[in-house]
Amino acid sequence: CERESFNSKDNRTLYIGRKYHGFEEDRVYFTQELVDGYFNLVSVVCWDKMFRYSFLQANPYEFQNLRHCNDVAFVCSTMAAAKTVCFVKESLVRYRIGTGTSTQDKAVNFPLCALEAFGKARENIFHLHGSDYKWQKTIDSRCADAFFNTFQKDVNDDKACKEVYDAFKNQYEI
Repeated sequence: CERESFNSKDNRTLYIGRKYHGFEEDRVYFTQELVDGYFNLVSVVCWDKMFRYSFLQANPYEFQNLRHCNDVAFVCSTMAAAKTVCFVKESLVRYRIGTGTSTQDKAVNFPLCALEAFGKARENIFHLHGSDYKWQKTIDSRCADAFFNTFQKDVNDDKACKEVYDAFKNQYEI
């Protein structure tokens, strides 16, 4: 679903549009139709998704015990396990930004959590889809995007970025 953010500093609500352009609202898509770039189409946070209870019972993935990004493996794994998805353009979520208390605001203190989270997601997706190149490519692409775009922009700390880059390079053997 779409989401809005509420900036606590200036009391403004900002619309945060997702990358759902070109998708028909309420149409059911088979995930195999979307596998190319799937994780760049859907966000890797849990709070803008809805799951059927029966689906979660059948796919018992859990949040990791991490200080930051603890929902990433859960979201990527459940989204990869889903046979179908539906995009809802109505904004169903409003969250606060600018409080200075969010774990996202403190990502610099835990720079390797995201790498561990994506590593677990990658492992789960391998168990779900085997060595299917398209699924491995889409999670690796999202992981690279998370590190080289989002993390660097949000954290803006050279030491933490170098630590993440070195760990990423070793894990992915680049």
